[in-house]
Amino acid sequence: MKYHISSSLFVLFCIVLCACNSSSVEKDGIIQPAFDLIERQIGERVADIQLEEIAPENGKETFEVEAKNGILTLRGSSSVAICYAFYTYLREACSAMKTWSGERMELPETWPDFVLKKQTTPYEYRYFLNVCTFGYTTPYWDWERWEKEIDWMALRGVNMPLATVASEAIAERVWLKMGLKEEDIRAFFTGPAHLPWHRMGNLNGWDGPLTDGWQKEQIKLQHKILNRMRELGMEPIAPAFAGFVPTAFAERHPEIQFKHLEWGGFDEKYNAYVLPPETPYFKEIGKLFIEEWEKEFGKNTYYLSDSFNEMKLPVAEGDDDGKHKLLAQYGESIYHSIAAGNPDAVWVTQGWTFGYQHDFWDKASLQALLSRVPDDKMIIIDLGNDYPKWVWGTEQTWKNHDGFYGKKWIFSYVPNFGGKTPMTGDLQMYATSSAEALHSANAGNLIGFGSAPEGLENNEVIYELLADMGWTADSIDLDSWLPVYCKARYGGCPAAMDSAWQRFRETAYSSLYSYPRFTWQTVVPDTRRISKLDVSDSFLQGVELFLSCADSLESSSLYVNDAIEYASYYLAAKADDCYKRALKEDSLGNRVAAMQQLDRSVEILLDVDKLLASHPLYRLEEWVDMARDWGKTDLEKDAYEANAKRLITTWGGFQEDYAARFWSGLIKDYYIPRMKLYFSEQRADLNRWEENWIKAPWHNTSTSFEDPLQSAIKLVERYKEEGFGARVMKRVILAFDSFKGCASSQEIAASARQGIIDVFPECAVVVVPVADGGEGTVEAICSNMSVERVSCRVHDPLMNLMEAAYGITSDGSTAILEMAAASGLPLIPQEKRNPLLTTTWGTGEMIADALQRGCRRIVMGIGGSATNDAGIGLLASLGYRFLDERGEELPPVGESLGKIARVDGSSANKLLCETSFTIACDVNNPFYGSRGAAAVYAPQKGASPDEVDFLEKGMIHYAQVIKETRQMDISEIPGAGAAGGLGGGVLPFLNAELQSGIDIVLDMLRFRETIQGADLIFTGEGKLDKQTGMGKALGGILRYAKEEAVPVIAIGGCVEACEILNEMGFASIFSIQTAPVSLQEAMDRDFALKNIRQVVTQIMRTIQIGTHG
Repeated sequence: MKYHISSSLFVLFCIVLCACNSSSVEKDGIIQPAFDLIERQIGERVADIQLEEIAPENGKETFEVEAKNGILTLRGSSSVAICYAFYTYLREACSAMKTWSGERMELPETWPDFVLKKQTTPYEYRYFLNVCTFGYTTPYWDWERWEKEIDWMALRGVNMPLATVASEAIAERVWLKMGLKEEDIRAFFTGPAHLPWHRMGNLNGWDGPLTDGWQKEQIKLQHKILNRMRELGMEPIAPAFAGFVPTAFAERHPEIQFKHLEWGGFDEKYNAYVLPPETPYFKEIGKLFIEEWEKEFGKNTYYLSDSFNEMKLPVAEGDDDGKHKLLAQYGESIYHSIAAGNPDAVWVTQGWTFGYQHDFWDKASLQALLSRVPDDKMIIIDLGNDYPKWVWGTEQTWKNHDGFYGKKWIFSYVPNFGGKTPMTGDLQMYATSSAEALHSANAGNLIGFGSAPEGLENNEVIYELLADMGWTADSIDLDSWLPVYCKARYGGCPAAMDSAWQRFRETAYSSLYSYPRFTWQTVVPDTRRISKLDVSDSFLQGVELFLSCADSLESSSLYVNDAIEYASYYLAAKADDCYKRALKEDSLGNRVAAMQQLDRSVEILLDVDKLLASHPLYRLEEWVDMARDWGKTDLEKDAYEANAKRLITTWGGFQEDYAARFWSGLIKDYYIPRMKLYFSEQRADLNRWEENWIKAPWHNTSTSFEDPLQSAIKLVERYKEEGFGARVMKRVILAFDSFKGCASSQEIAASARQGIIDVFPECAVVVVPVADGGEGTVEAICSNMSVERVSCRVHDPLMNLMEAAYGITSDGSTAILEMAAASGLPLIPQEKRNPLLTTTWGTGEMIADALQRGCRRIVMGIGGSATNDAGIGLLASLGYRFLDERGEELPPVGESLGKIARVDGSSANKLLCETSFTIACDVNNPFYGSRGAAAVYAPQKGASPDEVDFLEKGMIHYAQVIKETRQMDISEIPGAGAAGGLGGGVLPFLNAELQSGIDIVLDMLRFRETIQGADLIFTGEGKLDKQTGMGKALGGILRYAKEEAVPVIAIGGCVEACEILNEMGFASIFSIQTAPVSLQEAMDRDFALKNIRQVVTQIMRTIQIGTHG
């Protein structure tokens, strides 16, 4: 059916259709809402668009866009499909965009021709929002703002939004029916901004109570929200009862054994009481909630209930049977409490906690929770598929749980934590990972794609990309996508813009940090939640390039807004450099120097505040005004303002500055005074001052520049020219890896130190030898810690007796060893090397010796091995037996891998159960395959091509045995192929985790604390090339240095790809070779050390010139 939408004719047309064909009324149902929405975006121009309904493709929503001879036709199988079709045309054909920070909607007079575009989503649902969004962004929104957000969602094809407004008003009715008094119920609720954590059972009573007026107005607002969502054909997810009860209810029922959960560092009076699943009240209350909800808001299908968000059930340690029984009961009770109120309802749960607390939620535990819920009556939103890589260090949760054991699930991300605003997000992951899941054989019943940011109105490029990912089964090519985005947003994509975004992709948008904050936003470095921001030189260059496009793009308001934002980050990074130096000088007792740096930081931040005063999203004034508008009296207005300000500052519990905002007004009136107070004699009054600021009504005094764009450009140019590097060298860090085959890291550092003090004799030089998990790891750790070196008799890779040494920390708890000490390649003569016959048995003997000496943590570097036995030698020496199909024990060498039928652990060393293993790995090779252990490393260990093939088959076979008997797939774990497969082969049998070797070393050496406040870091290794910054020793050093804003200079014997290394973040690159020399001479130890001293001396003399200038 086809419609040409033309003002009043549309209504007449619909009336005629209704009279002629009653079935067309239902079809009109998707056209009118889409028409109304498009009209809200472009006004009368909607009359020039034809809207048509088409059938879904294989049950999935689909759309078509076609424009020819000025006629634009949008076809779709649903309202949101048509809306997404319209937005696609806007961006791709008209170079237009409408989003949170504004719009670029200079539409051509005639619709440009557009070749027919057909697209079908592979997903039944496109989910949006997060329970926390209703605190960090929306708690004080009115209908006008909500209407814009629902339009935003529809334009991006969202059809399953979360809708939790007015939950407390419904809950209040339920508790009244359960016999509680109104004052007890109101005391149960938190203030509006903290309600998400009340709904998830984390928090009660904090910053409450709620007023009668609040409850009534929220009901009215939710009616409008749900009506609009349903008009557009969306399936809103409503709240359900999750088992949490008011204290008054617990006191009325002493016969019930309530479970009292803990969360967030709050006093227990604010923590939740949760009903045990077996009590009949669970079903009764849950049924009442659904009935009251549907009585008020009408029938709903999808209901959200999260009973364990970031909280562990109080179950006895080691009582797995009891734990699983309890979880099964909870799953059953939650589902039945929902179904009792609506038999057609589907239970929706956020899967965040399954990944966040992955140690608690093992396979058996999650299976238990799901075991008594019908597969078609539950949807799991696998919330944070970006966090396993960047935060948790695990596989994605859906992979760990086999696609959620037959339950329906939605692949989702959490691109924002706490509503924090700095640029962050892994664009490449967002453009690929969901497509990989969709095509995975283990994806299970994957039905949807989603985005669940804790806070909105930030990082808009991320959400535009994710919207498009919801409509494709394939990855998106960012090289093609970003220019279209830039043209739609800015009106063009000149070469400098393309270069700017290339730098942003390599820096801020190549990672995801939970806590992207500047140090001045937390007063002192937050040691609980480490702040991370990528404001490297490459990022700053990107900002400079972005601003250079002003002449051609300044007519775009979205360009101006982004220019203001990016320039503000640029300046804020410079301010942070000064502030960190102020903290360092203060810690050293240098009062005058500290105040100078503080004053400099404040000066820059006042400019930042003035710039952001022109930005539509980054102003405290908007946040406070929205909160106060909800109050009916001055007392209510003040309370709502205080609640809103508390969330983004002290929060409560140990969440202080968790939701830090980069906002005008907040910088000038909160962060700057707090910084000054910290450096005053009233430092001890900081907490009292914060509370007073929260409770006192705030009045905006921030003003903006007359021409914010030109001011942004001039300020960046000014601070770029002034620079921040010309200063006396007071403290320099030397963190060298060894120049393998030439000089040790200690020898290199000694020469470099001499070069520094030749120029700056008063400079404090701190030496931190490093290694990446391979050769030299133990030496690097032991040389910087109080470690006792011990030795023991072990067998080498060919089972000859030898002595091997390792280290034990001074408290006797931790052994630090290298497998190369017992199983290394240099231990075998060249002519005897054969990975079919070598074994890691001796490494296991070292571990056994450490266990006998009382060590219960083993840190083990696994580089430089002579083996390809997948660690079975190590395990065999610790009591494991590897048996063939006849039950006969096999020798623990590489050639046995293909014969293993099962592994007998009945005689394994009992102390292994009490011991944790941290395995330092310097590579990310998988267990097998073209990049696996055999293919890549076996030839280096003496294997012929035929032997490599034989070993590869053995690795594949052994991985399958482990998968079948130990329920662990080690085939694709990054690093599993390290050390001839030892990296992955031991994981199913030991309490072990693979970690980046350099991260382990730097963590044990407290490297972050060591470099704080340093002026400069020197690092280096034998060869510097494009691989240098990617995960190995120097890459780890650079990463930590970026976070602490300390420049890094790299020195190498052989240097390649200097420009790439500079883009990675190295301040400068130097070779120690000053003239052509032979390889033999270059590798000469004395020659190299002499050159290192000479090069460092010249670098320091150059710095000295800058200081004097």
